[in-house]
Amino acid sequence: MGEFVTFHDALLYIGADTDNLRPGGWLNDSCINFMLRYLEHEVLPQQLAAEALSKMLFVDSSVLSCLMLSIDEPDELEQLAQGLDIASKSLIFAPVNDNTDFKSGSHHWSLMVISVSGARAHYLHFDSSSGYNKAAAEMAAQQFHALLGVEGAAKLVHVGDSPQQDNGYDCGMYCALAAAEIARGAWRQSLKGNNLLQFYSCCS
Repeated sequence: MGEFVTFHDALLYIGADTDNLRPGGWLNDSCINFMLRYLEHEVLPQQLAAEALSKMLFVDSSVLSCLMLSIDEPDELEQLAQGLDIASKSLIFAPVNDNTDFKSGSHHWSLMVISVSGARAHYLHFDSSSGYNKAAAEMAAQQFHALLGVEGAAKLVHVGDSPQQDNGYDCGMYCALAAAEIARGAWRQSLKGNNLLQFYSCCS
């Protein structure tokens, strides 16, 4: 199987995954998940109160892909929601890629942030490549709406002034850094009102 590095539930294979961390590399789903786990367990605990961090969920990109491509039955959604303990979360960070069917590959990462308050959910999409992932994010938002058990259609806001990459490979870094900055901003706003536009403005 080869050598690998683990951190909580994240795993990177030496070479196959870690080579993507070299300059000019495109981060795959294993790299994205590793970065989010490091953010969740090492970086943010030094900056946020435990109670605030406990209300945040950093979704494994493979879980989101499964939700988008494989899960649609009510019992499957219920099992996934329980597994993620999603009922206890107020702020959800979901890395989105443009793989919207089993036939296509992935070329771009963006970040969807979901603010949950009671029976309401608000969605913001941060894309570092001029809305390249708009269709994928819309699909992800609708699936998350079903997972959260919220009635009606999800309304996704595409943040027009998201920081933009100037190359064809740094989208994964922009995704992870956006998650970090928004999480810090959410804490500065004390999660009051779950207003993600306020969270974003305080990070920009």
